[in-house]
Amino acid sequence: MPHALKKYVLVAGLLAWGAFLMAGRPAIGWAVAAGLAAWIAGETLARLRFRFVARGARESGCALPRPAADLVCGDGVLAVHADGGWSLASLGRCRGLPAAPRPLAAIPWQGGVLAAYGERLVLRDAHGRTLREAAFEAPGLRQSYRLLPAPDGSGVLLLSPWFAAVFDGALERERARATAEGAGHFFKSGALAPGGGGMLLAGTHRVEEDGEPLRARWGWWGPGTGGGWMRLWEASPGGVEPSHVRGVQVSDDGSALCVEWWLSGYGFEVRRPDGGTLWRRDSGERPGLDPTGTRVAWESGELLVMSRVDGTEIWRRPCSQRPRLKRALADGGCLVVEGNRVLRLDARGGPLQEAILAREPEHLGLDGRGRLVLAAGARVAFVAGRRGSPAW
Repeated sequence: MPHALKKYVLVAGLLAWGAFLMAGRPAIGWAVAAGLAAWIAGETLARLRFRFVARGARESGCALPRPAADLVCGDGVLAVHADGGWSLASLGRCRGLPAAPRPLAAIPWQGGVLAAYGERLVLRDAHGRTLREAAFEAPGLRQSYRLLPAPDGSGVLLLSPWFAAVFDGALERERARATAEGAGHFFKSGALAPGGGGMLLAGTHRVEEDGEPLRARWGWWGPGTGGGWMRLWEASPGGVEPSHVRGVQVSDDGSALCVEWWLSGYGFEVRRPDGGTLWRRDSGERPGLDPTGTRVAWESGELLVMSRVDGTEIWRRPCSQRPRLKRALADGGCLVVEGNRVLRLDARGGPLQEAILAREPEHLGLDGRGRLVLAAGARVAFVAGRRGSPAW
């Protein structure tokens, strides 16, 4: 019911109640009063109910047992709590997992949680039961672990500053390993190709040990001629100034690789897995490949730009605020969260869908089905578009 009509409904209900009482028909009058009271109670509950979306999209939420300190989205949604515990969130349901040793890293994986400890990976189901484990040789300093799944879920990359190891989806064996000693630099960022066919690793190193600045390096690792994995090519932003890598990405189909760096300003490049450069741009930041590896969405000042991976611009549009989240989509459009607006842009950069947020989320991301996931305090919500599909 439109908000403007509600006051007239309330007045009409009160007049009807009084009219039936004055007409000597108290039973009907009190029935109208009961219905009016139930309606007012329902409206009050609706106003008090916690919701992120004010209008424009469907939302389904659930309550966590404790506030979320972080949100990890992927195969599912994992809420990490400040006390080291975690909860799995799904559509309309949040489940706190039983207490377990605090891991160095954890991600939602195969309907449960994959956790990394000092010398082992452990997969637990939604009830906390251990399903599988995989042991690995750990470095001397066991810290700063990250778990990075392949886009198709076929494997997972365990990354630390000292080594990178690839495990298959069944956690039966360690398929490949790269070390900082062999690479000549520590690892900061990494991404695994679909099918576990290669990994993009990036970090920094010193050209000389006597106070020379750190320089960014990245390279593609894959199966070598001897059966083991090796670095097939290496690249850097060039220049003599200090540089570092901000992030790396492999497209969902594995056809394109993207690296963002800092060298007197942010820039990025797109390559093929064979090392061939498709496009290099020395100004521009926060690039994101689409699933097909044919387009990249990036930012330039207050502009959001969509380009083909050869550098051909497709569209650009101004942003009212810096996007908190953006995702280039397979149809050439883009999902953008800027301020309190969620925008689904079409292949020309025009607005296709829009949702307005009534509450600002503390954490946000996209789950494996393409739903927008928002969290604040102990509340998690899944937000889907209005066109019958959970994905935007």
